[in-house]
Amino acid sequence: MLENKIYVDTVGLIIEIDMGEDLTGATGLAFEVKKPDDSLDSWTPSIYDSNYLRYTTQNGDLDKPGIYKIQPKFTLSGWTGPCNTVVILVYGEYQ
Repeated sequence: MLENKIYVDTVGLIIEIDMGEDLTGATGLAFEVKKPDDSLDSWTPSIYDSNYLRYTTQNGDLDKPGIYKIQPKFTLSGWTGPCNTVVILVYGEYQ
C-alpha cells in the first residue's frame, strides 16, 4: 500500500495552514521552523484564499529526517505573535 510520505530533500511541497480568519492586511508573515536537530529556520509564506498561509519548500528546507515544528507568526490589526504549532514528519530515504 502506498502512503503519502514526505521525504528528506523534497522540493516543491506545498504547506498550507488554515489560520481560521481573514488574513487580509497581515504583515510580517513567517513560518518559524524548528528542525529535528533543534536548529531554527524561518520560511516566508504568502496568504492564500484569505485564510491560509502557504509555503512551497525549497532546496535545503527539509534537509534532515525527523519531526519539523512549524509555528506561523504575523501581525494583523495591532496583534503580533505566534500561532498554533503544526508538526510534520519527514522520512529518510527508503523509509
